[in-house]
Amino acid sequence: MDNLKKQKHKSLFDSIGIGVGPANLSLSALLSPIQGFKSLFLDKQTSFIWHEGMLMSGVTLQVSFLKDLVTLVDPTNPFSFLNFLSENKRLYRFSISGIDDIKRTEFNQYYNWVIQKMNNLEFGNEVISACFMKDYFVVKTKTQTYRSKNIVIGTGLIPFVPEVFQKYIGDTLFHSSVFMKKNTQFSNKRVAVIGGGQSGAEIINNLISLDSKNSPKRIDWISQRYNFLPMDDSPFTNELYTPSYSEYFFKLPKNVKLKLIENQKLTSDGISEDLLKSIYSKLYEKEVLVGNKICDFHPSCQLEDIYKNGSSYKLVINKMLPPKIKVLDVDIVILATGYKEKLPKFIESIEGDFRENDQLVEMNEDFSVPWNGPKNNKIYVQNGARKIWGVPNPNLSLNSWRAAKIVNSLLQEEYYCLKGESSTFEWDSEINAPNNKLDKINIS
Repeated sequence: MDNLKKQKHKSLFDSIGIGVGPANLSLSALLSPIQGFKSLFLDKQTSFIWHEGMLMSGVTLQVSFLKDLVTLVDPTNPFSFLNFLSENKRLYRFSISGIDDIKRTEFNQYYNWVIQKMNNLEFGNEVISACFMKDYFVVKTKTQTYRSKNIVIGTGLIPFVPEVFQKYIGDTLFHSSVFMKKNTQFSNKRVAVIGGGQSGAEIINNLISLDSKNSPKRIDWISQRYNFLPMDDSPFTNELYTPSYSEYFFKLPKNVKLKLIENQKLTSDGISEDLLKSIYSKLYEKEVLVGNKICDFHPSCQLEDIYKNGSSYKLVINKMLPPKIKVLDVDIVILATGYKEKLPKFIESIEGDFRENDQLVEMNEDFSVPWNGPKNNKIYVQNGARKIWGVPNPNLSLNSWRAAKIVNSLLQEEYYCLKGESSTFEWDSEINAPNNKLDKINIS
């Protein structure tokens, strides 16, 4: 067995994927029918758990189950979510109870079912460097060296922790991404949740659902937004999460893209309406029927500073409408402050015009980056280009489409047909004006 493994590592791969999350799992699944294509996917984690720190009981998926690893580009692929349900003998029950209320835990089960069926994934194998030598990339981990014609980076986003909080990160101040890992005791504690998006709302819902024995003494929910706003999940808005819109967005000038992203923020970063209703209903029961006010809301508030006060914290917040400074005394701070894009350190030796510091700034239409090496050897980046491809980029909606585009590029042929999909809007036809006119578009 060891000899076989050594032979495997000495061979030349057609593609090595770095990071095993939904993006590269989709790529692996869509490569699976292709005979003779040699791929390998590496991940530093010892096993896969999808959003482990936020995998709370009852939390639902915010997209359709059709937006799995393969279905929207290859409905016959055996790695579909429907095939997972069928093999696990739960298809009928799902059809009755689950279509509009898919639990995130079930999608985690689905991803792990896929992983168990694949033989080209290696966990617990962290990549430390990647460089180009002669005709191939050399990918080094702590224990092995691999060679590949192409590499696909799918390391995902990283938690965003504002600078003012960084020195206090620990057991009582932490990012929402580790919420379930902390096993924090909230009984009789004063808790602040910072961030008015979906993650913040899920944590608030979890905290107010705790029984009286484990319940916090008080919860402060702080957001810069003027209210705790719902996600825009209307049909015309969901057209922004189609391939035709993403390809249209890709061709726009950079300044127009930035304006659109800001205007479209609530299409993905709002709170699901069902969750808002759940929170409101639970608070009504606690505050009106039981007489126990537990949660204070602080919309339109900017955090000015934080001070450590023994084992607790003082949060200085600026209520922007009208300006007014307020100090909150809390025991636990949870940062639902989102995630940010960051190119991994292991490609620092790769030269090209695709980055500024650790940020991706340029990309080709096949999701490869313009680097200084041979054009036949490509570096692809998955899920790290929101400013280039628009709001759908980090979302599951276009996961399989992006992976299929990469497959077609790797094979240099149209293995997956991605053209001609029906759309309500004719996005491409709208890019007819010269760039100097597009630059002056007023987006209100």
